[in-house]
Parts: sequence; structure tokens; C-alpha cells
Amino acid sequence: PQRAGFALPGQGRNRLLTIPVQYDTSKHEVETFMDVATAIGVKKEKVQLEPIPISKEDKQTVAQKMAKMGISHEDTKQLILIQPGSSGIALSRRWGVEKWAKLANTLNSKLHNEVKVESEKVQGIIAFCGGPDELPIFKEIKKYLDFEPVNLINKFTLKQVAEVITYAR
Repeated sequence: PQRAGFALPGQGRNRLLTIPVQYDTSKHEVETFMDVATAIGVKKEKVQLEPIPISKEDKQTVAQKMAKMGISHEDTKQLILIQPGSSGIALSRRWGVEKWAKLANTLNSKLHNEVKVESEKVQGIIAFCGGPDELPIFKEIKKYLDFEPVNLINKFTLKQVAEVITYAR
């Protein structure tokens, strides 16, 4: 039998693969899985990723909610979004809250102390996003933070989150 899959460093399953495929981190997930399909003989086709359609109403809703938090597309502030959860089938891959807090604290410190654009300090905003399952994780992370982050968790629909991402820099 043939067993195709990603040959990842440190993975015990690599020795089980008869068709190892290198995982290319520079590609979109769809394209990386197309590499596996191609390795087993599926004719490779051009992958056309479709943008998520976002309605005018959703864009307006997001703009209004973001404006209430002091965030706009015209803003010079850096917006960094952190989504700390993982799917229910990947709980073992989920980072611990201390790691998320350390990352957020480091990013916040760099945004406020070290980042310069054209010799001017850039102010930044760290925001956490996700669905209702991320709220308990966020509350735990917050206990370890040195700053007050913006909480966007469970405030938007999935399509609205796609619009929120356009605010990130």
C-alpha cells in the first residue's frame, strides 16, 4: 500500500510514509495538500483561492464596532490579532496560556518601545479574536498580561472576522 503525507521533522510517522512530501510553509494550506495529491498521481491543477464574500452590511457593522474601540482603516496604529484556540480535535496542539501571554506581552512591548516607522514610534493594539470557545482561554491569558488587550472574542460572525483581519497590519 502507498501512504502519502507530510514528512515533518521530528514526526515519528515519517517512517510509515511510502511517499513523503515536504511541507512548504510558504504556501497556502490548500496548495500544500495539493502537493500530497499530486505526489500520489492526481493531475495538478491551478489552485484559485476565492476571497470570502463580505457584504456591505457586514463591513459597516465591523467599521462601527471597530470605531467604538478606536480602530479604523485610516489609523496608523499597528493592530495585531491573536486567536488563541484550536479546534476541538486538536486540543493537544493548543499552546498553553502562559505561552500566549508571553507572546502578547513581547509584542506589546515591542509595539510601544521599539517599532519605528520613518523614525517615529508606532503605537499598537493587541486584540484577541475567536469564537465562544476562546473566551475561557482569553480570561486565563489575561491574568498573565502586563497590559489591557482588546477583546474581540465572539463579537463578530465568521464573515465579519474576515473583514476584521483587513484592519490588521
